[in-house]
Amino acid sequence: MMSNAVAEAPSAEGSPDKGTGADIAAATNPHFESSPPLSWMAATAAMAAMIINQLLLPAIGKTAAPALLRSLDRVGAFVANLAAISGLVALAFGLVAFVQYNGLIRPRQRLTVGLVGLLFMPMITAATLFEREQTTTGIVLLGLGLAHLLSAHVCLCAIYATRRRYPRALAGLGVGMAICALLAQLLVQMSHIWVNGWQVVAQSTLQTTGEIFYLLLLMGMTLLLWPTGRDRRSRFASVLGSIVLPLVLGALFIAERNLRGDYTLLLYHAQRVTLFIDTWPRAYSIPIGLAVASLVAAPIGGGPVRVQAAAGAMLLLASGYAPLAPGRLLTSALAFVLISRAIMAAAQPSGRPDDAGEPADRA
Repeated sequence: MMSNAVAEAPSAEGSPDKGTGADIAAATNPHFESSPPLSWMAATAAMAAMIINQLLLPAIGKTAAPALLRSLDRVGAFVANLAAISGLVALAFGLVAFVQYNGLIRPRQRLTVGLVGLLFMPMITAATLFEREQTTTGIVLLGLGLAHLLSAHVCLCAIYATRRRYPRALAGLGVGMAICALLAQLLVQMSHIWVNGWQVVAQSTLQTTGEIFYLLLLMGMTLLLWPTGRDRRSRFASVLGSIVLPLVLGALFIAERNLRGDYTLLLYHAQRVTLFIDTWPRAYSIPIGLAVASLVAAPIGGGPVRVQAAAGAMLLLASGYAPLAPGRLLTSALAFVLISRAIMAAAQPSGRPDDAGEPADRA
């Protein structure tokens, strides 16, 4: 009789069995929804370093008082070092969670990310924190290649982990941008040994294609970041972002009119773009304006997935396209890790629909 009662008793519904697909998804989601430690510190410091070192100091270097320049130079060096140190910590935590707790991708994909990250971390640490005299060109170039390989592979993992078209398109843009930047840099290094006509054409084509991917990614991130909820907080964030967008576009227009030739030079220093910089620099105002407006709206709108994606987008904008400086190369790699984590978190069945998965659901 006791055996009949046990047989007829309903199965307990609690935590899923260990090792099952539901258990893997439940274990993965908490580690991927929230940003790694110090991610927003790295993003804020990287943006401040870009504004001070690539915009303010070159813009006022000829006219400002020496005392002001020295103060700005010290602040710029401080925030750049802060971005590097916090970025290293955030990248380490982000990669460990990507490899250890990621049940959405195959083991060999996790192994590849782990191996590339294991090689990249000491290289970029040496190139970023040590003086130039203590590092070699080979270390910097190897770190450059590993950064693009890491960025491309985490985006490939995001493509594999989600079946939604919009997030897969964003991850695909990241893959294309990283591969184009890597191949273009390889051709640049080959040109130091020998130069052929096809190398110049191929390098220019890869540079142009990668830059287009970068601009499309900046604009495409807007739908991932923009709050679309109907609560008061989301509506306020959306209205604020809508106000910021024309303000940024107007500020960029005024800067172009007043700075004239210096505007293109500052734009190149900040974003490392060349496609329209001589013919139509105003074209860059749209992706930059959309990125800044969405970065203002996303943290206010809330949602851990959206906030993590916003940190990645801020790091991407602060790094620019295909950076060469070790500090900006580090923040660029961290940007792709955060964006890929956010895409994968939003793709999970246990992910909350009010987070960054909204555009994906409509796709």
